[in-house]
Amino acid sequence: MKKWIVGLIVVIVIVFLGLGGYLVYHNQQPEFKDSDGEDYFTKGFVYGRTFFGWRVISGDQCQGDNLLEKLVREELRNSGKLYHAADLYNCPNGCIGGACIK
Repeated sequence: MKKWIVGLIVVIVIVFLGLGGYLVYHNQQPEFKDSDGEDYFTKGFVYGRTFFGWRVISGDQCQGDNLLEKLVREELRNSGKLYHAADLYNCPNGCIGGACIK
């Protein structure tokens, strides 16, 4: 086999693996899950199902004393839209590391 063909195959495989983390299965609705539900006192992550398994899409974040809680909106699951979202929650005792202080 010619070297350029082998090189082309290697490049295609590398590109596919690099992009594959963000590809969902062909003709399937995107799928998401939330690691902490709506627990404001636990840092959580929203995972998206990709061709190669589950990957972190986004995580809870502090914005001053507020928590930007990333979550999955189940009521939007069949809407054809990406159904992960975020709510802004005011932490009474402040926020640190993506979770409210107890």
